[in-house]
Amino acid sequence: MASAWLSQHVWEHYLFHLDEQYLSEFAYPIMKGAAEFCLDWLILNQDGYLITSPSTSPEHCFMINGKPCGVSEASTMDMALIRELFVNVLEAATILDTDQAFSLNLEKALEKLIPYQIGERNRLQEWSEDFLDHEEKHRHVSHLYGVYPGSHLTQKSAEPFLDAAKKALIIRSNEGTGWSLAWKICLWARFGDGEQAHQLIENLLELAEDQSGFAQKGGVYNNLFDAHPPFQIDGNFGYTAGVVEMLVQSHNDYLEFLPTLPKQWNKGRLKGVRARGGFIIDIEWVEEKLVHASILSEKGQPIKLFSTHQVLVHSEGEQVETTFNSKESILSFPTTAWTKISNY
Repeated sequence: MASAWLSQHVWEHYLFHLDEQYLSEFAYPIMKGAAEFCLDWLILNQDGYLITSPSTSPEHCFMINGKPCGVSEASTMDMALIRELFVNVLEAATILDTDQAFSLNLEKALEKLIPYQIGERNRLQEWSEDFLDHEEKHRHVSHLYGVYPGSHLTQKSAEPFLDAAKKALIIRSNEGTGWSLAWKICLWARFGDGEQAHQLIENLLELAEDQSGFAQKGGVYNNLFDAHPPFQIDGNFGYTAGVVEMLVQSHNDYLEFLPTLPKQWNKGRLKGVRARGGFIIDIEWVEEKLVHASILSEKGQPIKLFSTHQVLVHSEGEQVETTFNSKESILSFPTTAWTKISNY
């Protein structure tokens, strides 16, 4: 499933920059190739669902007859990766107006993919069967890919499964290596729990004075390198990704500012952060409330902004006409390329 996961990166790059030449010449061929592989790899199970077999949930095992086993069918991570890949390829093909026949095959396959399942503990299952964990607090959270870095498990699109994913993360605990804690920061940011995310940041930044004791837990050395001998740069990079997720999110079809703000970050500023849609964001908050936001629109795309109330929007000193959907809490307004939009 490496090709499916790597394809998500090139698609995300397109979403942030909206460069159709890049999509056409580089990203889409990679994504399509990965999708072709997955179509060939999938098989029908006895219930008529498309599944992967053999399949694993990276580095974690389940128990069968008192013994740990690592290989099964249709691990949740496999199916999440494939599901998101197919959806992304379909969207890319629509943008490029290409491969209608191939898209039809993907649509048919999507309908047959084995669905997410919720186990008896009300948590998202890690495998197609509700196996007993070998390590309940295992550092990997692979089955939660659909929440982060994926984006198809959201409050609006899949609420029951999102709640089950949160339950699975709670059971997994706040333990883990540095990269694991970084992933969990990002997950709690998507769940909107700032206090949990902040607690994991504190765990990640615990000083590791004795390197040997931090082989299976978070922590940093005196130089702030993530403490997993010799060190894990993905713990450092993942932490910064988590901080951004706590302050700006754009994985839904709208921008959201301060979605997961912990009370410890009572005031602050964030400058020059990119968001999907070709936007560059500056925000400032005081007493946990947004007091200023500006958005540079590189591509002139319309903006949808999550807001609980109507907001005055300005561009070059002139007020911009907006539409406010109070039911959905969405503020919408147009932009032109390379204009800066400000509020307050």
